[in-house]
Amino acid sequence: MTIHGFATKHNLSVSRAEDGTSVVRGRNGELYEYSEDELGVLIMPMSERQVRFWGHACKKMLGAGMTLRQDGDREGALSFDPHNPKASRLAMKLAGVRSRRIPSAAQLEALAMARSQISGRNTAPERL
Repeated sequence: MTIHGFATKHNLSVSRAEDGTSVVRGRNGELYEYSEDELGVLIMPMSERQVRFWGHACKKMLGAGMTLRQDGDREGALSFDPHNPKASRLAMKLAGVRSRRIPSAAQLEALAMARSQISGRNTAPERL
């Protein structure tokens, strides 16, 4: 599964990294294509207060069946099978990836109604 297929399945936004590869960015890391049948998760906490985040995240992800690829002091990378739902959810959660919200038909209708009411108003103040 490619990163685009994984992103479509989980309603995620894909962006380009500096080297031109497709990635899904999160608060604490990013998801990327590791090989033809595996995806990778890179954990890089931005906050200095999250000193132990990598250690705890690594233990959880190894327990979910992921393979350790790089192990640093406060950051690292693992690969996982995108067809494994437990590993996929855990990778998204620990990387801080959030899915895009998809509005329902009722929400879209309410939004269209609100927009039509706003555009129908007279924007100039009334004078007495």
